[in-house]
Amino acid sequence: LWDLLRSRDLLQCGSGSADVRAMLEGKRIAVDLGIWAVEGQTRSSQLCAHGSYVWDNFFILVCFWRTLRFLGLGSLPVGVMDGASPELKACQRRAGGQHEQHMKRIRRLFELLGCPAVQASGEAEGLCCALSMHGIVDAVCSSDSDVLPFGATGAIFKMVDIGGADSAWHLEVGDSRKIHSA
Repeated sequence: LWDLLRSRDLLQCGSGSADVRAMLEGKRIAVDLGIWAVEGQTRSSQLCAHGSYVWDNFFILVCFWRTLRFLGLGSLPVGVMDGASPELKACQRRAGGQHEQHMKRIRRLFELLGCPAVQASGEAEGLCCALSMHGIVDAVCSSDSDVLPFGATGAIFKMVDIGGADSAWHLEVGDSRKIHSA
């Protein structure tokens, strides 16, 4: 879906710190924290596969640095965690399992950094979108295209790569109204 949106010029790209700051500054952004946890775990596995030493809590470092980047750019990330998993995900996410433990630690990180974190009753994307529809947040950050059928309003940040070097900063954003009308 993201490739289709790109091909129809429905995603705006920002590169470099000035562009990314302009897009994020002053925004409250709902973030699907489950995606951050999985991306951190995936990156950890990739590093291990290449023989690098990786801390057991690497996923929390990924979330820490991403949260600091958002805060440093003048935006407030609002963490949203999945509630009860749908049947397809339930086999991967058992109660008390690794993913659930990671999410508890990420929630605590958000609390310590002064960022709100909320628990959805179901899919995090659904609550992210509800927060946007009710004006509680200005944008939704998720690489999961489920945010579109869930009805996200305002800006949708597909990819936020706000790494260390200013020249490497990259952000794709879609305007939900334009996407839905197209």
